[in-house]
Amino acid sequence: MSKFIDALSKVGQKTISPMGFGNSTTDHPATSQLIVVSSVSDKFISKNPSLVKNPFDALLISIGKQNTNYLPPKSEKTIWGARSPEFTTQEALSLAKNGCDFIVFESLQTQASLLNNDKLGVVATLKPEMSEETIRSITDLQIDAVLYHSPIIEKPVTFEVASAIQRVLNLIDKPLIIEIAEVVDSSEIELLRNMGVSGISVIIDNQKRIKELSKIRDAIGNLPKPKVKRIDRDAILPNEQGSIENNEHDLYDDDY
Repeated sequence: MSKFIDALSKVGQKTISPMGFGNSTTDHPATSQLIVVSSVSDKFISKNPSLVKNPFDALLISIGKQNTNYLPPKSEKTIWGARSPEFTTQEALSLAKNGCDFIVFESLQTQASLLNNDKLGVVATLKPEMSEETIRSITDLQIDAVLYHSPIIEKPVTFEVASAIQRVLNLIDKPLIIEIAEVVDSSEIELLRNMGVSGISVIIDNQKRIKELSKIRDAIGNLPKPKVKRIDRDAILPNEQGSIENNEHDLYDDDY
């Protein structure tokens, strides 16, 4: 099974140590509340190979269709995945042989037979313009997680953005990863955690963003415990009414 998907599925359950590299000291706080993914282009990572040693949980590399400029060497104990508009089954198998742990596809023209590989995590990209029927149909397949492609680019996160994320959460039963184009603060990270988001994918395209990764990890490590959700009384009122009606019916039967 994909190590990345395994970690996503355990978010919120218990404390887990950084995946595949780093150490368990306070310099690298465990991210059991949210998984952090560094999203980079293959060109950027080829010029900044030291990024694979920085504190994060997984590396997501957007690869070119014709030639891949960089793939992490197998000697690096880095959990990494590949991202592309679409994959063929053969391309996915080739990446897996080179150490790829998961793939993220964007186009529905991606070959569905790659789902047969149970060692490679498969993440589908969902977009805001997709209909509810399409989202449900995609997640009914044997994919492992979904990436919400409309990145958060504003601070603070507004109700408009939060409601769009909640819409997706209401339609799926898979771990959800949110893409972040701008680094958000601890309050936004707490909001995403409380909503039920399993991971955040941080777009890294310059040196400053690399340095901000540790701040994100620290913010996640210092999050307060999740608030207990209130019971939806509107959802249980029909049952309560049903109980009253049943009691009345029982009384009626007793009279006879």
